Amino acid sequence: MKISIIIPVYNVENYIQKCLESVFVQAYTNIEVILVDDASPDRSIPLAQELIHKNNRCDMFRIITHEINKGLSAARNSGVAVATGDYVYFLDSDDELFDEKSIAVLAENASKSNADVVIGNYMGVKSDSSYVSKYNKDRILTGDNLISSFVKGDVTITAWNKLVKRSLFANGRLSFKEGILNEDELFSYQLLFLNPLVSMIGATTYKYNIRPGSIMTTANYNRLLSPVIVYEEVVKSYKAIDGDNAMMLVNLDHFAFKRYVDIMRSSVETTVKRSLYRRLRAAQRSISGIGKMRYIYNSHLYMPKAIGFKVVSIVANFYAKSRNLN
Repeated sequence: MKISIIIPVYNVENYIQKCLESVFVQAYTNIEVILVDDASPDRSIPLAQELIHKNNRCDMFRIITHEINKGLSAARNSGVAVATGDYVYFLDSDDELFDEKSIAVLAENASKSNADVVIGNYMGVKSDSSYVSKYNKDRILTGDNLISSFVKGDVTITAWNKLVKRSLFANGRLSFKEGILNEDELFSYQLLFLNPLVSMIGATTYKYNIRPGSIMTTANYNRLLSPVIVYEEVVKSYKAIDGDNAMMLVNLDHFAFKRYVDIMRSSVETTVKRSLYRRLRAAQRSISGIGKMRYIYNSHLYMPKAIGFKVVSIVANFYAKSRNLN
């Protein structure tokens, strides 16, 4: 069984060495590694090339080049397009595989379970601390059990640290939407809607390096707009499969509510908040059966937009204060 490890590369010259070294030491050998140079302006690619030659791994690595910077989603899509493995595995270039057994552990489980997706645990590493995620226990999930675990947050929504059957990407069924910041979240929902067989394992297989200034820790207007776009796309995908699952509808409502909270508590102008609110509200209202949801905040969907905006603003601030959110 062949594994294609896809590593998008952009402006990571301070991290690429540790990332690649974690790949070099893997005990599992039936691997191809696809580096996607997303028009990186620094020495990331020259450094990678030096390391590859130094470790005599030229036969294992391929480098795909973007002439212009296209972003993480496009880089991942380019990697998938040329991958030849039975499974693909996304590794961010500022992160690392946990140890030399990481891919072997995942591949062994995939071979035994024939799962569409295999998910390992990860270690989050900050400058002064680290923690091991508690998402995963050894279990098989599919159907309602998978939806339930996803809704409860027991399945990670990251694209990385997952073996995913390459066949799931065929005919455009699964891909990363370009031009947004929350591509992993949308990817995870669209993967869920394919009703995959998911095998979760408790072994730690990934080291997620949390650094200041990364996409996930930088706040700006796009961080408000992108989740709204993700919600719209998730709703489209859900409706396309004729979704009618009460638990998933509750999840989509909760998903929307968290976006309302972020919008209302942001520092953007009120006119921008109103625009984002109306866009998110329209997407939420388009889901049939939304009136049956449990959450009281859904009542704003049936009010005039101006009143609904005020109600959500009050509820969002009350929610934040009740949970001591900064």
